Amino acid sequence: MASTAPTDIQTKLKYLQWQASYTHARPYRIAQFGRKRKSDQKQKTHNLVFAEGDDIEIIRDVRGAEGKGDPRFTLDANGFVYRKYPPPLFTDPKEFAAPDHIQNAFLPQCEDMLKNEIEGVDRVLIFDWKIRKRKSAKERRKKNPDILSFARQVHIDTILTKDELATSFMARVRNHLPKDAHHLLDGRIQMIK
Repeated sequence: MASTAPTDIQTKLKYLQWQASYTHARPYRIAQFGRKRKSDQKQKTHNLVFAEGDDIEIIRDVRGAEGKGDPRFTLDANGFVYRKYPPPLFTDPKEFAAPDHIQNAFLPQCEDMLKNEIEGVDRVLIFDWKIRKRKSAKERRKKNPDILSFARQVHIDTILTKDELATSFMARVRNHLPKDAHHLLDGRIQMIK
């Protein structure tokens, strides 16, 4: 079995380009499923304008940096850590298309990893998640909201949540943990995107 050597990539990334209209209309994209009706064809589905960055970015391959306690990457300084954990309970890509399987098998493993990485954490809830992959024709027909196509620009998926747009973090806690919200909001909580 051939090992894969780390490889850095030089590229130009695409970013949302500021538009004067964003001062009075937030950037948006309307997702449309199924066939478009003639009346829908005139409706503007987004106001997004993307542009390549001016500089060539170097995307570093961090394989080999997964040693426990590696000082190069920390959650506080970089927003991520790179660790080697045992593989998930399932590794067949087809299994990632089953939302119940992800919810009941994969996410608990992710929650355990977060508890291990963040000091003082006694509870983790993954309240919204997405799988990014090339969709099969069958998956496109099923319209599974948890599976998204690959992104083509720099972004974070905070808009594509099950909560209403601009829902505050405290409201999200109340929405997803209604029985425990009062107790949790009396203590320290953190949202990691």
